[in-house]
Amino acid sequence: MKSRLRNLTHKKYEARYAEAVADVKRAMFAIGEPQTTDAGRLLRVGDTLCDDETVFRIAYGAATARDIMRRRPLRS
Repeated sequence: MKSRLRNLTHKKYEARYAEAVADVKRAMFAIGEPQTTDAGRLLRVGDTLCDDETVFRIAYGAATARDIMRRRPLRS
């Protein structure tokens, strides 16, 4: 999987995020829609507001979440 995640573009990162959100929605009952705030993008899962890394961790596990976050594009 690491080779697939090399040099993530913004478009690929957003596609991975959308896949992760869909996976979390399938697995969890209470989930909101992603919201952009001053603190960044947050997704309510149950009673918890989750940042991107936490969403990836729930969907894919800690190791893959860390890998995605290391390879994410720089914010403009």
